[in-house]
Amino acid sequence: MNYRKLIYTLDRVTGWYKLTSAPPTASTLPNELKVEERQSGGIKAPMIIHGRERLPKELDPKRGWRWFTGLRETDRTNVYTGHFRTPGRYRGSFTPNFSLFWFSPDSEILTLWFFPGMSRRYGGIDDLIHLL
Repeated sequence: MNYRKLIYTLDRVTGWYKLTSAPPTASTLPNELKVEERQSGGIKAPMIIHGRERLPKELDPKRGWRWFTGLRETDRTNVYTGHFRTPGRYRGSFTPNFSLFWFSPDSEILTLWFFPGMSRRYGGIDDLIHLL
């Protein structure tokens, strides 16, 4: 199974998680992530996570950030799933990417498992739990 594991540490002053560990092949993933309560009724998850970099409206009029997903709860404590869409090779095309997010009990550490090109239905993660 192809995935990348990234570790972020919370900067309590700014509220951004800053990348502290990543494989060399994860260079297209964000260096900083922020968790916020959702603002839009069109998002089904109660919280979102996004990077700093914004997308031009002509590239994707629906999303403001290059890296953005809702955080959906799982049956595991502090573990959430999400789906990042990344721009594809052709203008207007996007690639789905599945992600698992684990927050330490004090929320100081965020571990992200990123599965490029993987699309999953919402639900259980038992087949991926060995990665946690």
